[in-house]
Amino acid sequence: ALHDESHVRGLMSDLGRWAGFAALAYVVLSFVLAIPLAGYLRVPAWSIPLAGTIAAIALGSGMLRAIAQGSQAFGTFALSAASEGVAKVFGLIALIAAGLGLSGAIAGYGVGSVFGLLCVAWMLKRRYAGVARAPIHYDWRRIGLSTGGAASLTIATALVGTVDVILVKHFFPAHAAGLYAAAALAGKVLMFLVGFVPVVLLPRIADHHARGEKARGALVAGIAIILAVAVVGAISLQCCGSVLLRVLVGRGFDASALLLLPYAMAMVTLGLTSLLAYYGIATHRVGFAIPLLVGTLLTLGAIAFVHPTLEFVVRLLLVGNVATCIAVAAALALAAQTRPSPGAPR
Repeated sequence: ALHDESHVRGLMSDLGRWAGFAALAYVVLSFVLAIPLAGYLRVPAWSIPLAGTIAAIALGSGMLRAIAQGSQAFGTFALSAASEGVAKVFGLIALIAAGLGLSGAIAGYGVGSVFGLLCVAWMLKRRYAGVARAPIHYDWRRIGLSTGGAASLTIATALVGTVDVILVKHFFPAHAAGLYAAAALAGKVLMFLVGFVPVVLLPRIADHHARGEKARGALVAGIAIILAVAVVGAISLQCCGSVLLRVLVGRGFDASALLLLPYAMAMVTLGLTSLLAYYGIATHRVGFAIPLLVGTLLTLGAIAFVHPTLEFVVRLLLVGNVATCIAVAAALALAAQTRPSPGAPR
């Protein structure tokens, strides 16, 4: 937010080193846990270390994209993310067409992850090539508070966006699990459409906050965009949901159309919760972390213990996401009333 290029250069170097250590831990853990995870997910054991390696690569690209996001280099951010997505699709199609099956699909996904990492690393290296690296003094207490909020958001989003599918895959027959996975794939389209809103607003809100200015106008604008996408998306899915499903997964999953609209609304609600959480992180009001994590765990716990039908699971996910969003909003409102903004960082 302060546009201090030399310290950003130092931060980039530190993040690269820390990402290397974290990536090594990802890979080691994926080998150690390969057999039990493969048994739970009913997948080949070799796929777990491969997925762990891909996750490690994604961690590195995510850290570097955070530099682009924070410095508002949205062109670099967008190019890395978009090129990764395109490379995943073409790599996956090419390797499956070559007859490699599941291993080709996972490897194609990994090719895209590598491409996205190399893209953002190259562009940031060009941008900061002539900038001297300045050593950074880290205020670990303040970083800990912000990291707690960011970690809770990352964990909650990852859990809500993936664990429900894993639970359904575990508790339901293969055909029913396939229907749910198809609805989840199509339903996440709306979440991806609104995903840019918090990405763009986070550094802008941090800018306003660092100068002691109010940032509620940006938050209101972000909420309005998400709600508008929700309304248009709901109408579109109601009219053309079956077409979207056939484009993504073919005609064999038409029965999942009944799950599509409520699942999509659950994902939009998750996007709205993410926006509120990003606002809390940017303004150093991280009291939302506890209700966010509690709401997420209660929602997934309820699905794990009560899952009579797929329709019930989707509605439970929607109700839990709405309740969590309300709890996060209440926590932020309470924080705004009980303590003033901390102002610009030292």
